[in-house]
Amino acid sequence: MEEARARLEELRGTLATLTAEIESVTARERALGREWRDAQELRALQALHDTLLAVHREEQERERRRKRADLAAETVETDTREVQERTAALDRATDAAPYLKDRSKADVEAVAGALRELSALARAVGEDVERLEEIRRTHGERVRRLDGLRARLE
Repeated sequence: MEEARARLEELRGTLATLTAEIESVTARERALGREWRDAQELRALQALHDTLLAVHREEQERERRRKRADLAAETVETDTREVQERTAALDRATDAAPYLKDRSKADVEAVAGALRELSALARAVGEDVERLEEIRRTHGERVRRLDGLRARLE
């Protein structure tokens, strides 16, 4: 009986050790289960992160395109205003010459060339008139001298 009691005690000790090992293995199994679930959730979180990153990139691209479109629209508006200002300036410039309105550029340039030639001729005539005035003065002075010399001779 003693032997049976000793064997019973030995078996109880082994049972306690095995129970502790079973609890340890069970705890480790629960920990591995949690890690497995975390890993599964991590994949889902990574997929969510990738999706959010893609959405953010698309939003940045839309914003970049919107800014380019705004800049293009602003450029178009500026160019339109410039064309309108130039058209108004052309209208004001042709107010003095209504016959130039709605004419082709070649016609306007031809008229401008003719006006330059006319202006050059007018300047030349003005210079000739100034020279004639000088010649007239010189002639008048010579005539007076000649009259003075005649008067002395007489």
